[in-house]
Amino acid sequence: MEALGTQGIGSLAPPPEALTLAACVNDYPALLSPIWLLQRHFLETARGELSYLTCGPENGAPVLCVHGWLDNAASFIPVFNAAAQANLPIRFIAIDLCGHGHSYHLPQGMSYGVWEYLPDIKALIDHLSLSQVMMLGHSLGAGLSTVFTAALGKQIKSLLLVESIAPLVASANDFAAELGHSLVQHAKSRRPARTYKSLDAAVKARASGKYPLGEAHARLLVSQAVQPVEGGVQWRHDSRLVLPSPVRLTEPQVISCIQSIHQPVRLIRGDQGIEINNLAQRLKTFKQVTTYTLQGNHHLHMQSGPAEQLANMLGQWLDPVAKLS
Repeated sequence: MEALGTQGIGSLAPPPEALTLAACVNDYPALLSPIWLLQRHFLETARGELSYLTCGPENGAPVLCVHGWLDNAASFIPVFNAAAQANLPIRFIAIDLCGHGHSYHLPQGMSYGVWEYLPDIKALIDHLSLSQVMMLGHSLGAGLSTVFTAALGKQIKSLLLVESIAPLVASANDFAAELGHSLVQHAKSRRPARTYKSLDAAVKARASGKYPLGEAHARLLVSQAVQPVEGGVQWRHDSRLVLPSPVRLTEPQVISCIQSIHQPVRLIRGDQGIEINNLAQRLKTFKQVTTYTLQGNHHLHMQSGPAEQLANMLGQWLDPVAKLS
Protein backbone atom coordinates (compact mmCIF):
# COMPACT_ATOMS: atom_id res chain seq x y z
CA MET A 1 0.00 0.00 0.00
CA GLU A 2 1.35 3.39 -0.96
CA ALA A 3 1.82 5.86 1.88
CA LEU A 4 1.00 9.27 0.43
CA GLY A 5 1.29 11.33 3.61
CA THR A 6 -1.86 13.33 2.91
CA GLN A 7 -2.25 14.97 6.30
CA GLY A 8 -1.91 18.75 6.33
CA ILE A 9 -2.06 19.15 2.57
CA GLY A 10 -2.60 22.70 1.35
CA SER A 11 -5.17 23.68 -1.22
CA LEU A 12 -2.60 23.73 -4.02
CA ALA A 13 -1.34 20.21 -3.40
CA PRO A 14 -2.18 17.64 -6.08
CA PRO A 15 -4.98 15.19 -5.38
CA PRO A 16 -3.53 11.97 -3.88
CA GLU A 17 -4.61 9.95 -6.91
CA ALA A 18 -2.22 12.00 -9.08
CA LEU A 19 0.70 10.44 -7.20
CA THR A 20 -0.41 6.80 -7.41
CA LEU A 21 0.88 4.03 -9.63
CA ALA A 22 -2.56 3.88 -11.22
CA ALA A 23 -2.01 7.41 -12.54
CA CYS A 24 1.31 6.29 -14.03
CA VAL A 25 -0.28 3.78 -16.38
CA ASN A 26 -2.92 6.08 -17.85
CA ASP A 27 -0.76 6.58 -20.94
CA TYR A 28 0.35 2.95 -21.08
CA PRO A 29 -2.78 0.88 -21.81
CA ALA A 30 -0.90 -2.43 -22.19
CA LEU A 31 -0.24 -2.31 -18.43
CA LEU A 32 -3.97 -2.44 -17.69
CA SER A 33 -3.92 -6.19 -18.38
CA PRO A 34 -4.05 -8.20 -15.12
CA ILE A 35 -0.93 -10.15 -16.09
CA TRP A 36 0.98 -6.86 -16.46
CA LEU A 37 -0.34 -5.28 -13.27
CA LEU A 38 2.14 -2.71 -11.95
CA GLN A 39 2.66 -3.11 -8.19
CA ARG A 40 4.81 -1.49 -5.52
CA HIS A 41 6.39 -3.59 -2.79
CA PHE A 42 8.54 -2.85 0.23
CA LEU A 43 11.40 -4.92 1.61
CA GLU A 44 12.59 -4.29 5.15
CA THR A 45 16.40 -4.18 5.16
CA ALA A 46 18.88 -3.62 7.96
CA ARG A 47 19.05 0.08 7.02
CA GLY A 48 15.44 0.80 6.14
CA GLU A 49 12.50 0.07 3.88
CA LEU A 50 13.43 -0.55 0.26
CA SER A 51 10.81 0.11 -2.43
CA TYR A 52 10.57 -1.75 -5.72
CA LEU A 53 8.09 -2.24 -8.54
CA THR A 54 7.09 -5.45 -10.27
CA CYS A 55 5.38 -5.85 -13.62
CA GLY A 56 4.74 -8.78 -15.93
CA PRO A 57 3.96 -12.49 -15.61
CA GLU A 58 5.19 -13.96 -12.34
CA ASN A 59 6.78 -16.91 -14.16
CA GLY A 60 8.50 -14.66 -16.69
CA ALA A 61 12.26 -14.35 -17.09
CA PRO A 62 13.50 -11.90 -14.42
CA VAL A 63 14.85 -8.50 -15.46
CA LEU A 64 16.21 -6.30 -12.68
CA CYS A 65 15.98 -2.61 -13.59
CA VAL A 66 18.27 -0.07 -11.91
CA HIS A 67 17.49 3.60 -12.53
CA GLY A 68 19.64 6.69 -12.86
CA TRP A 69 20.67 9.45 -10.47
CA LEU A 70 17.68 11.44 -9.11
CA ASP A 71 15.30 9.23 -11.13
CA ASN A 72 13.22 6.35 -9.77
CA ALA A 73 11.83 2.98 -10.78
CA ALA A 74 8.98 4.56 -12.76
CA SER A 75 11.48 5.55 -15.46
CA PHE A 76 11.22 1.99 -16.81
CA ILE A 77 7.43 1.98 -17.22
CA PRO A 78 7.68 2.73 -20.97
CA VAL A 79 9.86 -0.39 -21.35
CA PHE A 80 7.34 -2.43 -19.34
CA ASN A 81 4.60 -1.23 -21.67
CA ALA A 82 6.62 -2.12 -24.77
CA ALA A 83 7.25 -5.63 -23.45
CA ALA A 84 3.56 -6.04 -22.68
CA GLN A 85 2.64 -4.94 -26.20
CA ALA A 86 5.11 -7.48 -27.61
CA ASN A 87 3.69 -10.17 -25.29
CA LEU A 88 7.14 -11.05 -23.94
CA PRO A 89 7.40 -13.48 -21.00
CA ILE A 90 9.40 -11.10 -18.83
CA ARG A 91 9.04 -10.32 -15.13
CA PHE A 92 10.36 -6.85 -14.43
CA ILE A 93 11.66 -5.91 -10.98
CA ALA A 94 12.59 -2.23 -10.72
CA ILE A 95 14.34 -0.99 -7.58
CA ASP A 96 14.07 2.46 -6.05
CA LEU A 97 17.67 2.98 -5.00
CA CYS A 98 18.17 4.22 -1.44
CA GLY A 99 17.67 7.97 -1.23
CA HIS A 100 15.38 7.88 -4.28
CA GLY A 101 11.67 7.40 -4.93
CA HIS A 102 9.86 5.64 -2.10
CA SER A 103 12.95 3.98 -0.60
CA TYR A 104 14.62 4.83 2.69
CA HIS A 105 17.29 7.49 3.14
CA LEU A 106 20.70 6.60 4.52
CA PRO A 107 21.27 7.45 8.20
CA GLN A 108 22.74 10.83 9.05
CA GLY A 109 26.51 10.94 8.73
CA MET A 110 26.58 8.65 5.69
CA SER A 111 27.06 9.56 2.04
CA TYR A 112 25.86 8.02 -1.22
CA GLY A 113 28.99 6.35 -2.54
CA VAL A 114 28.63 3.67 -5.19
CA TRP A 115 29.14 0.88 -2.66
CA GLU A 116 26.14 2.02 -0.57
CA TYR A 117 23.69 0.96 -3.29
CA LEU A 118 25.05 -2.53 -3.89
CA PRO A 119 23.85 -4.24 -0.66
CA ASP A 120 20.25 -3.35 -1.54
CA ILE A 121 20.58 -4.85 -5.02
CA LYS A 122 21.91 -8.04 -3.43
CA ALA A 123 19.19 -8.02 -0.77
CA LEU A 124 16.46 -7.74 -3.40
CA ILE A 125 17.91 -10.54 -5.55
CA ASP A 126 18.23 -12.75 -2.47
CA HIS A 127 14.75 -11.88 -1.18
CA LEU A 128 13.14 -12.83 -4.48
CA SER A 129 15.42 -15.88 -4.95
CA LEU A 130 16.35 -14.68 -8.41
CA SER A 131 18.76 -16.51 -10.69
CA GLN A 132 19.78 -15.98 -14.30
CA VAL A 133 18.79 -12.33 -13.95
CA MET A 134 19.04 -9.94 -16.87
CA MET A 135 20.06 -6.50 -15.59
CA LEU A 136 18.81 -3.34 -17.29
CA GLY A 137 20.59 -0.26 -15.98
CA HIS A 138 20.34 3.39 -16.97
CA SER A 139 23.07 5.96 -16.28
CA LEU A 140 24.03 5.54 -12.59
CA GLY A 141 22.08 2.27 -12.67
CA ALA A 142 24.17 1.04 -15.60
CA GLY A 143 27.37 1.74 -13.68
CA LEU A 144 26.01 -0.04 -10.61
CA SER A 145 25.00 -3.02 -12.77
CA THR A 146 28.55 -3.28 -14.08
CA VAL A 147 30.16 -3.12 -10.64
CA PHE A 148 27.62 -5.48 -9.08
CA THR A 149 28.07 -8.06 -11.85
CA ALA A 150 31.84 -7.87 -11.47
CA ALA A 151 31.59 -8.48 -7.73
CA LEU A 152 28.65 -10.92 -7.49
CA GLY A 153 27.86 -11.99 -11.01
CA LYS A 154 26.93 -15.65 -10.57
CA GLN A 155 23.21 -14.84 -10.57
CA ILE A 156 23.44 -12.40 -13.50
CA LYS A 157 22.74 -13.67 -17.03
CA SER A 158 23.37 -10.55 -19.12
CA LEU A 159 23.70 -6.77 -18.98
CA LEU A 160 21.82 -4.15 -20.96
CA LEU A 161 23.53 -0.83 -20.19
CA VAL A 162 21.89 2.44 -21.24
CA GLU A 163 23.98 5.60 -21.55
CA SER A 164 26.77 4.52 -19.22
CA ILE A 165 29.21 1.74 -18.42
CA ALA A 166 30.59 2.61 -15.00
CA PRO A 167 30.17 5.09 -12.14
CA LEU A 168 31.94 8.43 -12.29
CA VAL A 169 35.68 8.06 -11.81
CA ALA A 170 38.45 10.20 -10.37
CA SER A 171 42.21 10.22 -10.67
CA ALA A 172 44.10 8.65 -7.79
CA ASN A 173 46.22 11.82 -7.76
CA ASP A 174 43.13 13.85 -6.87
CA PHE A 175 42.10 11.67 -3.94
CA ALA A 176 43.06 14.03 -1.11
CA ALA A 177 41.60 17.14 -2.74
CA GLU A 178 38.29 15.44 -3.63
CA LEU A 179 37.98 13.89 -0.18
CA GLY A 180 38.53 17.25 1.46
CA HIS A 181 36.00 18.96 -0.80
CA SER A 182 33.41 16.29 -0.03
CA LEU A 183 33.95 16.52 3.73
CA VAL A 184 33.48 20.29 3.63
CA GLN A 185 30.28 20.03 1.59
CA HIS A 186 28.79 17.31 3.80
CA ALA A 187 29.52 19.36 6.93
CA LYS A 188 27.49 22.31 5.69
CA SER A 189 23.90 22.75 6.80
CA ARG A 190 21.46 21.39 4.27
CA ARG A 191 18.79 23.62 2.83
CA PRO A 192 15.17 22.62 3.46
CA ALA A 193 13.62 20.80 0.51
CA ARG A 194 12.07 23.23 -1.95
CA THR A 195 8.27 23.35 -2.03
CA TYR A 196 6.59 23.61 -5.42
CA LYS A 197 3.14 25.12 -5.42
CA SER A 198 1.75 22.43 -7.68
CA LEU A 199 2.60 19.13 -9.29
CA ASP A 200 2.75 20.95 -12.63
CA ALA A 201 5.43 23.28 -11.27
CA ALA A 202 7.56 20.34 -10.14
CA VAL A 203 7.08 18.66 -13.52
CA LYS A 204 8.23 21.84 -15.28
CA ALA A 205 11.34 22.02 -13.10
CA ARG A 206 12.21 18.37 -13.79
CA ALA A 207 11.59 18.73 -17.53
CA SER A 208 14.15 21.54 -17.75
CA GLY A 209 16.77 19.93 -15.49
CA LYS A 210 20.32 18.83 -16.24
CA TYR A 211 18.99 16.11 -18.54
CA PRO A 212 15.90 17.62 -20.22
CA LEU A 213 12.76 15.52 -20.53
CA GLY A 214 9.50 15.81 -22.40
CA GLU A 215 6.54 16.88 -20.25
CA ALA A 216 4.89 13.44 -20.24
CA HIS A 217 8.08 11.65 -19.20
CA ALA A 218 8.88 14.26 -16.56
CA ARG A 219 5.37 13.85 -15.14
CA LEU A 220 5.84 10.08 -14.98
CA LEU A 221 9.04 10.45 -12.95
CA VAL A 222 7.80 13.31 -10.78
CA SER A 223 4.59 11.53 -9.78
CA GLN A 224 6.76 9.01 -7.92
CA ALA A 225 9.40 11.51 -6.81
CA VAL A 226 7.36 14.02 -4.78
CA GLN A 227 5.23 13.99 -1.66
CA PRO A 228 2.37 16.30 -0.68
CA VAL A 229 3.12 18.94 1.95
CA GLU A 230 1.42 22.08 3.16
CA GLY A 231 1.33 24.43 0.19
CA GLY A 232 2.24 21.99 -2.56
CA VAL A 233 4.76 19.19 -3.07
CA GLN A 234 8.39 18.48 -2.17
CA TRP A 235 10.94 16.05 -3.60
CA ARG A 236 11.14 12.72 -1.85
CA HIS A 237 14.81 12.17 -2.64
CA ASP A 238 17.54 12.72 -0.08
CA SER A 239 19.15 16.12 -0.61
CA ARG A 240 22.57 14.55 0.10
CA LEU A 241 22.39 12.92 -3.33
CA VAL A 242 23.66 16.15 -4.90
CA LEU A 243 26.76 16.27 -2.68
CA PRO A 244 30.13 15.04 -3.98
CA SER A 245 31.18 11.52 -3.05
CA PRO A 246 34.09 11.28 -0.59
CA VAL A 247 35.77 8.62 -2.70
CA ARG A 248 35.26 7.60 -6.33
CA LEU A 249 36.51 4.63 -8.27
CA THR A 250 39.56 5.12 -10.43
CA GLU A 251 39.70 4.13 -14.09
CA PRO A 252 41.99 1.14 -13.37
CA GLN A 253 39.39 -0.11 -10.86
CA VAL A 254 36.68 0.22 -13.51
CA ILE A 255 38.81 -1.72 -16.00
CA SER A 256 39.35 -4.39 -13.35
CA CYS A 257 35.58 -4.70 -12.91
CA ILE A 258 35.01 -5.01 -16.64
CA GLN A 259 37.69 -7.71 -16.88
CA SER A 260 35.72 -9.75 -14.33
CA ILE A 261 32.53 -9.78 -16.41
CA HIS A 262 31.96 -12.85 -18.56
CA GLN A 263 28.28 -12.23 -19.34
CA PRO A 264 27.12 -10.81 -22.69
CA VAL A 265 26.76 -7.03 -22.59
CA ARG A 266 24.87 -4.61 -24.79
CA LEU A 267 25.63 -0.92 -24.54
CA ILE A 268 22.88 1.41 -25.76
CA ARG A 269 23.64 5.05 -26.47
CA GLY A 270 21.44 7.88 -27.65
CA ASP A 271 22.47 9.91 -30.66
CA GLN A 272 21.79 12.94 -28.45
CA GLY A 273 23.07 11.32 -25.27
CA ILE A 274 26.07 11.94 -23.07
CA GLU A 275 29.75 11.18 -23.56
CA ILE A 276 31.18 8.09 -21.85
CA ASN A 277 34.64 8.27 -20.32
CA ASN A 278 37.40 6.13 -21.84
CA LEU A 279 34.83 4.43 -24.06
CA ALA A 280 37.19 2.71 -26.50
CA GLN A 281 39.35 1.11 -23.81
CA ARG A 282 36.33 -0.04 -21.82
CA LEU A 283 34.68 -1.62 -24.85
CA LYS A 284 37.92 -3.38 -25.78
CA THR A 285 38.11 -4.83 -22.25
CA PHE A 286 34.67 -6.47 -22.24
CA LYS A 287 34.74 -10.13 -23.27
CA GLN A 288 31.32 -9.97 -24.99
CA VAL A 289 29.92 -6.57 -25.91
CA THR A 290 27.75 -5.14 -28.65
CA THR A 291 27.06 -1.43 -29.00
CA TYR A 292 24.02 0.29 -30.45
CA THR A 293 23.21 3.94 -31.08
CA LEU A 294 19.50 4.70 -31.03
CA GLN A 295 17.63 7.89 -31.76
CA GLY A 296 17.11 9.69 -28.47
CA ASN A 297 18.60 11.62 -25.57
CA HIS A 298 20.01 10.54 -22.20
CA HIS A 299 16.57 9.20 -21.20
CA LEU A 300 16.01 7.35 -24.45
CA HIS A 301 14.61 4.33 -22.56
CA MET A 302 11.55 6.44 -21.78
CA GLN A 303 10.98 7.50 -25.38
CA SER A 304 8.70 5.80 -27.87
CA GLY A 305 10.78 3.82 -30.32
CA PRO A 306 13.89 3.20 -28.19
CA ALA A 307 11.74 1.73 -25.39
CA GLU A 308 10.37 -0.81 -27.86
CA GLN A 309 13.87 -1.58 -29.14
CA LEU A 310 15.14 -2.16 -25.59
CA ALA A 311 12.24 -4.51 -24.86
CA ASN A 312 13.01 -6.43 -28.04
CA MET A 313 16.68 -6.75 -27.07
CA LEU A 314 15.64 -8.26 -23.74
CA GLY A 315 13.32 -10.60 -25.63
CA GLN A 316 16.22 -11.79 -27.77
CA TRP A 317 18.00 -12.95 -24.63
CA LEU A 318 15.12 -15.18 -23.53
CA ASP A 319 15.97 -18.87 -23.49
CA PRO A 320 14.12 -20.06 -25.44
CA VAL A 321 12.82 -16.95 -27.20
CA ALA A 322 9.06 -17.29 -26.99
CA LYS A 323 5.93 -15.23 -26.59
CA LEU A 324 3.14 -15.81 -24.13
CA SER A 325 0.32 -17.92 -25.43
